[in-house]
Amino acid sequence: MMFDAEVFGVVAGATWRRDGGGGPAPIPTDEDLASWHRECPAAVRDEANRRLAVVLGKGAFWSIAEPRPGPRPFGIDARLFGVAAGVPVPLGEIHDRWFQLPAAARPAHPLGPIISAWQQRPRMVEPETRHDRRILPRITAGMPLPERQRGMLFGGLVDGRDLSAQRELPLFPEVAAAKRVPLLDLVDAAGVPVRAHRGGAALEARLFVRTMASVRPADRGLTTSRIAVTLRELKNGLFPNRWTRARDWPRLRRALMTARDYAIHDGRGRWWPIALRFLPDEPALDEMIVMDVAFPPGSASGPPVDLPLLDALSVRSSARWRAYIAANSLLWRPGRTRVKAPKAAGRFLWTRNVTRYPVLSADDRRRLAFGLADAKHRTRKAIDDPWRDLPGLVVVDECAVDPQTGEVGWRLMPAAAVPNDTSGESGDTSGE
Repeated sequence: MMFDAEVFGVVAGATWRRDGGGGPAPIPTDEDLASWHRECPAAVRDEANRRLAVVLGKGAFWSIAEPRPGPRPFGIDARLFGVAAGVPVPLGEIHDRWFQLPAAARPAHPLGPIISAWQQRPRMVEPETRHDRRILPRITAGMPLPERQRGMLFGGLVDGRDLSAQRELPLFPEVAAAKRVPLLDLVDAAGVPVRAHRGGAALEARLFVRTMASVRPADRGLTTSRIAVTLRELKNGLFPNRWTRARDWPRLRRALMTARDYAIHDGRGRWWPIALRFLPDEPALDEMIVMDVAFPPGSASGPPVDLPLLDALSVRSSARWRAYIAANSLLWRPGRTRVKAPKAAGRFLWTRNVTRYPVLSADDRRRLAFGLADAKHRTRKAIDDPWRDLPGLVVVDECAVDPQTGEVGWRLMPAAAVPNDTSGESGDTSGE
């Protein structure tokens, strides 16, 4: 009979490879699973118990022995075991009995769901703390979710929620890839409110974007990142104009507690990007608030943005805040607009080739600034105004023609990339 550590190693290696993990597989110990067991999603435990019942008989289930003085069960330091007809069964015996089943009747390993979920559990990471700028996540539009993320409720993201009330919108709209801003698409598809009644962006939308931008690029590849931020940091970022605790703390508390209500439907299942994990009852400004953040596959480093400016725009004008995010995201295209500097290994510059920057039609500008669901009658001036004089950006042509689609619209460029002559290739510094 195999020891627990050997079973863990075999199963962890198999689940890690199946789930597409790179490098050595994380292997839990009994203590790891015992301390994490209460966070294990109910759907995972149900699947593990279903498989275990095939091996041990109807009604079998996994159990964790709570730490207690004296000898451990079975004379070893084991805490995870199966229970069949009220009798504990050691992990090694379960593995042997599973392996001895005929191949046609043998389910996937009964410990697999638990080990896989533990490997993909939320990891505590240090949030970004720079006050001058943030790196917006660059999300690849249309990237399918891997099977291990479909339907798995990591970190208790949906505990106690009424799933029937969720909106079922597609993950990304049917828009050309060059015109998509997935960070805003996620806000829209999740049903997060767009605009506050006074003109600024809705608090829920600001919390959504700022929380995702608070995860460092190096940690965005994790299935779920767990970050702890102080109430002071949230106050400074979400209420840059003025904070009145009696008025604003109830609003912020409500936005935090409902963050996990906003789910995205990808056609097969729902995915929750943000969930509150811990909130003090009446936190002091320097007390920690803990959240889980789950990025879609393909998320990476993206455009740097001026953080104080982003925060200021968010409370002044929802449309300009969205236009600022959209413009910076659309222009940041590694390999096309961000190119290697000539004779400078590892350095990238903005290309001065005007044709590499997208042309945004009036419909594009409206959708990006006002959201997918906007149905209000808007004049051309109302659509254009959010895009004028955005800091660090220049509208180089209001009648540009997209050479591939023939669309006519505005072409924006970073101010640092605008050449003296915007007529063509002569301004290209790409070295290609």
